Amino acid sequence: MKKEHSVFDSSQPQHQNRPETRKNRFGRLNASGQKFDYTLTQDDAPKNLMEKLKPSEIKGDDSKFWDEKSMSSSDFINIYQAVYYIYLFSKTAVLVFFPIVFMLSLWGSLFKPFKEGLDIFIDINMMGINYVIIPFGITWGVTLLLFHQFAHIMLRKKYTLSRQTGMVTLYDNDEDVIYSHPFVEFDCRLFSSTNQYGHLSFGIALVHRYNDYSQHITIGEMIGSTHPDDHKRLWNVIQQYMDVSQPLPDLPILEAFRSKDPTTEAHDKEIGRDPKYWRSMSDKDFDQVVAQMAENQKRIPPLGKPINIYAQSPEEIHVV
Repeated sequence: MKKEHSVFDSSQPQHQNRPETRKNRFGRLNASGQKFDYTLTQDDAPKNLMEKLKPSEIKGDDSKFWDEKSMSSSDFINIYQAVYYIYLFSKTAVLVFFPIVFMLSLWGSLFKPFKEGLDIFIDINMMGINYVIIPFGITWGVTLLLFHQFAHIMLRKKYTLSRQTGMVTLYDNDEDVIYSHPFVEFDCRLFSSTNQYGHLSFGIALVHRYNDYSQHITIGEMIGSTHPDDHKRLWNVIQQYMDVSQPLPDLPILEAFRSKDPTTEAHDKEIGRDPKYWRSMSDKDFDQVVAQMAENQKRIPPLGKPINIYAQSPEEIHVV
């Protein structure tokens, strides 16, 4: 089951087919993990996501991974890891290794006659300058320049969720498309894992309902939380973002783009929302608002009422 383009509008019947129940080599088709329902969205978001950008860190509308059209996740290409380790080694050589050599040469020269000790001190440190400071200092500077000026070309796109087209797309290491399907064809599932210390962690992923893909859209990485309710709130945010019948989620990172989305612009005019509500705050005020929001969340269910994505008529949308 696949459509070329299909925006997600929760106010309309989605006409989805019930998933198959056949077995495959992985077990029942995409049955692992706890499935979250599609729901009516609410004005709520996980604290970790709210704090992605504080007001003082927001730079206009130049977000590289999330705007009114689409959101994407990127990872650094393999060469970045090599450059990063070279950077760390060079920095360590200059800031740690050379000072140690300097102190040892100074200490050793103290136990020699003055002229002999001075010659030893100078010879050792000249070697340190020629073979440590100069080559590793240059390497440190070059790698630092690469990070600041060319970090964007070291990024590899992992996936995109497009509000504009309704499509969810996963990419391989060369940014070739692995698969692309309408958002409503994905189930959100909560997965758990235990680390070597026995600590349980959680994450959510979008799993295509009608195919046995081994790779999923790991949206839970956006918040890095270990609490299931935080991931439910993230699912609420993702649904609202993809739902063209709803305004964009009210997040600091998206505020600059609200006027560019017709549904959001109309909503904000209707309620009289300050276009710079978040950006006009001080970081201190922002922290207080987010802290109060987190306190209120203790009394608010993390997800709204379920909706029926298998509805064939408007009357069936809220019959689950």
